[in-house]
Amino acid sequence: MPIECTGKIAAVCVYPDQAQIVRRALVTVSTRETEILFPNLPLSLQPETVRVAGRGTARVRLLGVEVTQVRYALPPEEALRELGKQIEELEDRNRALGDRVEMLNRSLELLSALGKATADRLPWGIARGTVDPAQVESLLAIFPRAEEETRRQIRELEVQRRELGRELERLRRERDARLKPRTPDRYQVSVPIEVEEPGELEVELSYVCREATWKPLYDLRFDESGPSLLLSLLAEVSQRTGEDWSEIQLTLSTARPALGRTLPEIQPWYIHLRRPQPVEAAAPRMLAMAEELPEAAPQLLGETLLEEARMAEAEVRQEGTAVVFLAPGAPSVPADGSTRKVLLGTHSLPVTLDWITAPKQEPYVFRRARAKNTTPSVLLPGNGSVFYGDTFVGTATMAETPVGGEIELSLGVDDRVKVERELVERAVDKSGFVEKLRRVQYSYRIRVQNLRSEPIALTVLDQIPVSRHESLKVKLLRSDPQAQAGPMGELRWEMKAGPGEKREITFAFQVEMPLESEAIGLP
Repeated sequence: MPIECTGKIAAVCVYPDQAQIVRRALVTVSTRETEILFPNLPLSLQPETVRVAGRGTARVRLLGVEVTQVRYALPPEEALRELGKQIEELEDRNRALGDRVEMLNRSLELLSALGKATADRLPWGIARGTVDPAQVESLLAIFPRAEEETRRQIRELEVQRRELGRELERLRRERDARLKPRTPDRYQVSVPIEVEEPGELEVELSYVCREATWKPLYDLRFDESGPSLLLSLLAEVSQRTGEDWSEIQLTLSTARPALGRTLPEIQPWYIHLRRPQPVEAAAPRMLAMAEELPEAAPQLLGETLLEEARMAEAEVRQEGTAVVFLAPGAPSVPADGSTRKVLLGTHSLPVTLDWITAPKQEPYVFRRARAKNTTPSVLLPGNGSVFYGDTFVGTATMAETPVGGEIELSLGVDDRVKVERELVERAVDKSGFVEKLRRVQYSYRIRVQNLRSEPIALTVLDQIPVSRHESLKVKLLRSDPQAQAGPMGELRWEMKAGPGEKREITFAFQVEMPLESEAIGLP
């Protein structure tokens, strides 16, 4: 004789792409029972992951586990007939509402025509004395009141039609699903048992479901008084497993069975040679040039965190290479795919602040915060909202950061530090005609002014072109102050700027090419 028990979902461990569900049920068994049934389990269940355990005052032997698919309770024909009847009734109601809306729209047209005719004739009636002027105001008020009431009724009918439309769509989807051949409804787990001594037995059923996920979110607040970075780690959990999780013990595991401006980065500045060529060779040359174009730099994008929950923090464990968070409280996660946020912890990280600019790209100076990960666990990749004090400055994408690793954040543009860049000189050296060479020299000046009341550490980025042809040569002629040369033509200057101080950088480079050639990519 089988014992049917649904049990309650007691604990869930969510992984990045699935979840392990634990159900517990307390049953009383006697020697008459031969089987324990867990019905109505979701289709996202993976049958090979089902496990069963039991303990209690009863002495019971679990003889195995069997997972089967259960069909619809109603025969398909009867269920389809009932669905078809409901759909027809709703379609009739929807048509009736549509007819009423059409009738009311015609009433609006009639009111408009009557109002226009009345407005045209009233002056004549007043002039001839056939209309009492004292009654004109009350007569004219009739039309707006009637129009307002008619429009109100139309709005109410449209709301009813929208609700009917949603219900119709749901019933049609259900009908289509039932029309699919041999579509299973739910899973059922049966556990054959042998009872040696009656009593109470707590049965624990665990299984893994697809359609569940979680991802980390970050709230990053820079406090200038410290300075420090207050990092709040949240988890965004969602699931479509087919069953709601209500007041569960939630565990999140990493195991696997910039909105705002971004910090400037210098990209290679390529230049090419253009030589006169036959028309038939032009297409292959242009194709080769297109293949050499640099890829665009990725943008730091993220999702703004609107929720600042104040909850107990999660317990963090390290299990092998995975990080496990035990969520506080007993959260609930519905099966409709909506997200639930859980606060996992808040940490204050030591931070250093500096300023960085690449005026060739944008004439702005950015504040940059660099913090060390002093939390007890690795920071997982995720989106974050960045605040400077209480001011939201943008979003960022957090890379995976190990314990002791560095976090780098843009705190937005600082309007109290100004920068400008100008081309001072462009000169062509004609002395190279004897050598059949042409030399073009470019000179630039960068000015930075610190309008803040405290000194700042500033990084200035610029670049010189990178040649992709052996006949095209680029040479840095001078730099004041001396630049740090990086890969792919990058130039970097590290400097201090006191309160109100102006700093100036000048540099020049030369491009040498064959006389009959033309460089592509130069200003």
